[in-house]
Amino acid sequence: MGFDPKTQEEINEEIKKLREMKPKVRRFTMFGDDNHEAVDAEIRALEESATEEETYDWEEDGDFSQHAV
Repeated sequence: MGFDPKTQEEINEEIKKLREMKPKVRRFTMFGDDNHEAVDAEIRALEESATEEETYDWEEDGDFSQHAV
């Protein structure tokens, strides 16, 4: 089984779904982690075609918490 890259259309559809579901997601977990921040990080990763390593840089830069990346 290999990696099946998504088309830009599929990525755009996923971003749309994430934006639609975000208001329905509980904002904070019982541990105080921000789920909306995690959704925003996922959207950014899709929009920028970010690698896993790049998302860790976002935490170091203060853009997102460890929970989000």
